[in-house]
Amino acid sequence: MPETFDPALLEERIARADPDRFMAARFAPRADRPRLIAIYAFNYEIARVRERVTEPAIGDMRLAWWREAIDEIYDPIRTVRWHEAARALEDSFEGRPPPRLWLDRMINARGRDLDAEPFTSLEELSDYAESSAGALMRVAAWLLAPDEDLSSEAESAIAHAGAAWALTGMIRALPEHMAQGRPLPVNLADLTGVGATDASAWAAALEPVAALAREQHRLAREQYGAVPAACAPACIYAALVPAYLDRIARRKDPLRQPADVAKLKRQAILVAAAARGRI
Repeated sequence: MPETFDPALLEERIARADPDRFMAARFAPRADRPRLIAIYAFNYEIARVRERVTEPAIGDMRLAWWREAIDEIYDPIRTVRWHEAARALEDSFEGRPPPRLWLDRMINARGRDLDAEPFTSLEELSDYAESSAGALMRVAAWLLAPDEDLSSEAESAIAHAGAAWALTGMIRALPEHMAQGRPLPVNLADLTGVGATDASAWAAALEPVAALAREQHRLAREQYGAVPAACAPACIYAALVPAYLDRIARRKDPLRQPADVAKLKRQAILVAAAARGRI
């Protein structure tokens, strides 16, 4: 197996798998883009554990493998095991890794993906969102500006922006997640007797989640002015949240229809967000 990897191939993979974050990363200085690609590649690997395993125990083993890889990255005397995303992440830290807590939160959140039970409350769902996409956004911001001492307002803006993105993504991916048996952002007891074919009942059950996503985005937008400009490419894709939620609201069948937004529109939203310093 090769001991080096091709950054261009890793970039192509993220462009396909995570197009919105990839487009936002293009607003970073050229030298900084590989750092964002690296953390997004790591996120991609742990996020797809659930879809790649047939049993939760196997998923736990895969996540444990990644915890060990992170152990190696944070230990200066150990060699990091071979994996493109792990090696890219090591390179992106350049000997100055971000707080380990953030990556641990990302991995632990993916452990929740292995539980088929729905979230029991909006508070639990919000915690998951901040621990997954919120922590990812914070690491990405750190990689762009490791010397920035972010204010509590900036930290809050990033956490809310990441949570808004995660909540929106969960609704968008509902059909796929149901097929995989992943935890749903609604309590199935609320849908007893209506069945998976009753689109209106599902739309009503998902509305509190969409409302929470909008509220998280509102809070992020109110505080976003405190986020340093250098961190913007790690955060501006959250500007797409309202467009996705509007598209979701227009769906007649949330279990079958995708909540797509045209690429040109998404690009225009990102350009405006970068230019105005708003999400």
